[in-house]
Amino acid sequence: MSALRQLAVTLFKDKAVKIVTAGSRSRPHIGSLQDAFTTRPDEINKVGEMRSFKIPLLVLAALFGLWVLIAPSTTLRYRLTFEVETPEGVKIGSGVNMAGYSAEPAMFGAKPFHWGVWKGQAIPVDLGAGGTLYALLIGRDEKTGAPEPGRSQAELPGRLLAPEAWNGNKSHSTVVRLYFASGKADVPQNLIPFLVRFRDEKSPQTVEAVDPANLSASFGPGYSLKRVSIEIVSGGFFPFNLLPLPFNVIGITGTPVTTGIGRRLEWLPQYYAKQFDGQRFETISASPRLANSLNSGAFKSTRD
Repeated sequence: MSALRQLAVTLFKDKAVKIVTAGSRSRPHIGSLQDAFTTRPDEINKVGEMRSFKIPLLVLAALFGLWVLIAPSTTLRYRLTFEVETPEGVKIGSGVNMAGYSAEPAMFGAKPFHWGVWKGQAIPVDLGAGGTLYALLIGRDEKTGAPEPGRSQAELPGRLLAPEAWNGNKSHSTVVRLYFASGKADVPQNLIPFLVRFRDEKSPQTVEAVDPANLSASFGPGYSLKRVSIEIVSGGFFPFNLLPLPFNVIGITGTPVTTGIGRRLEWLPQYYAKQFDGQRFETISASPRLANSLNSGAFKSTRD
């Protein structure tokens, strides 16, 4: 093939090639055969630039794919709904939060599986004349009834809607199974998040614990927790569900995460770095004990 090319270049060097079509005039030449068989330096540069651009992208894509395999992660959006019986009838409060789950290689004694509420807030239930009930992002100790920061609402989707994935040793396969979690379920009393009320919502020091089995002790006769349910809702499509887009065409951003608790409790931004009693750290001897046990992180996952 190279001999044929050399012969063509030798015979027709510097001769213009004309294209003639039947019944029409000749068109201007489109170059010489030498041009046809010779790659121009600028074309070589363009090819080189394209290759130099593609190689880093391919490397990044390969690294990303590898990381997804060895450290998968997923998010779930869920709606938690509280139904409370009151003297004025049933009052309902609900909110949508986003939980995140990730598995990482176990190195240097690190915990290989992580979960938590990545974006969300406490759920207020307006009880009318009785006040407001708040379901926090943290769990409740089943024996003592005290707040348990080590447990969070993020456990509920796994425990109730993907128990085969959640129970036992949590690993990479747990994340994959949680990705496909769906449905709706009632929340048993032992898994209900920590509940509180405020004697004065303008003062975080007045926070009080509420027993889910005995709301009347906090709100008066006629108040009882009728039902708590959880439901997986649409999480949208990555990466659109991570962007603050002003629209939700065909559900690409998913069911919106509930916001607005900062407008109800305006003092929240002041208590991320300290407890509700104003102390920097939690201490066993502090009084009031509950106010010293809580900070704004139990009510809102982010400071924005």
